[in-house]
Amino acid sequence: MHFVLPHCTMVDTNGVPMVGAKLYVYQSGTTTAATTWANLPRTVVNPTPVVADAEGILPPVWLAPGSYRIELRTASDELVSAVDPVQGEPVTAVEVATIADLQILPTRHAYAHVLGYHAANDSGGGFFYWDAVETAVTDGGMVIASSLDSAGRWIRVVDAERLDARWFGAKGDGATDDTAALQAAIDAATARVMTLFVPSGTFHTSATLNVTCSVVGEEGGTGYNNNTFPRTKLVKTNGNTNGNVVLSVSESLTLARIWVATARDPDYTLAFYPTTPAYDVCPDVGIVTAKRVRIENIAVSGFRLYGLEAGLSAHVIASVFSQCGVAGVRFAGNDGVFEGNTVRHNSGDGVLASATFWRVVNNRIEWNSGAGLA
Repeated sequence: MHFVLPHCTMVDTNGVPMVGAKLYVYQSGTTTAATTWANLPRTVVNPTPVVADAEGILPPVWLAPGSYRIELRTASDELVSAVDPVQGEPVTAVEVATIADLQILPTRHAYAHVLGYHAANDSGGGFFYWDAVETAVTDGGMVIASSLDSAGRWIRVVDAERLDARWFGAKGDGATDDTAALQAAIDAATARVMTLFVPSGTFHTSATLNVTCSVVGEEGGTGYNNNTFPRTKLVKTNGNTNGNVVLSVSESLTLARIWVATARDPDYTLAFYPTTPAYDVCPDVGIVTAKRVRIENIAVSGFRLYGLEAGLSAHVIASVFSQCGVAGVRFAGNDGVFEGNTVRHNSGDGVLASATFWRVVNNRIEWNSGAGLA
């Protein structure tokens, strides 16, 4: 049985949210605390008591089969209500192979275990429950519509602190255009104020991605010539069309462990790219940031103008910028930090400072056709 999926707000008799309300669960007829769970598979144990947040919202509460006494108390432990017995119901999840199979699953089934997004074991599956009154817009990953019932939605049960791009169908196989899946994942993470995780792989995109949440790639990377290139790679495949920027990053976010490249740059090489017109087939810029963006362990290579245009108060650390036409990096906004980076093998300048008051320290800027720092 579950009480709150999605989350439920505790309110008092006046309809005011009960900040810090406490939910106690006991074995029926006793004061022996019972275990409750934060997820459908019953692998994450809730604390005792379960406490509402600053808006009076309780996290998910799941029960194993059995009889229970439920007490709701205020933040100061005054009893508000009690129910005994409450029956915990056995949860039986129907197993299906893919999201497409979930969409044609009869909605009389309350729960489903999906083995994968496109195919079983591709890491895009998960647990879902059917909410017959939910009307949220389907997003291809967290909220799935049924092909058999226009009312209601399949809702993904999430235990992690971040979303996974594979939950939205992103493949990262170096062949599929993952633009729509990645943007859907970004939008869903933004709506939930969560970070998006993009795993190891090569993700093709054919349009600018509007990044409105923090995005992180896989831990670790591939070493090359004293640099480490991330295992998560994003490649713009259609040149300087449908958006001349690969990642447009909104303010106050983090971008980490991503390699952004072009179709002309499948692998890092120790060589200058030719000047225009050869560069004309490449997108203009790899990454453009708004203010207060943190760039960490990023690699950018092969762009017509700049690898990175860093906005106001950017913090760029431990990243690599190479093989770009005008400069590896352009400081486009004031008051940034550029520390511990490598900028090399660009056909123009290494770093072009079009703004002021930057702190530039402990970088390796070398083997650029123009100035190291202009």
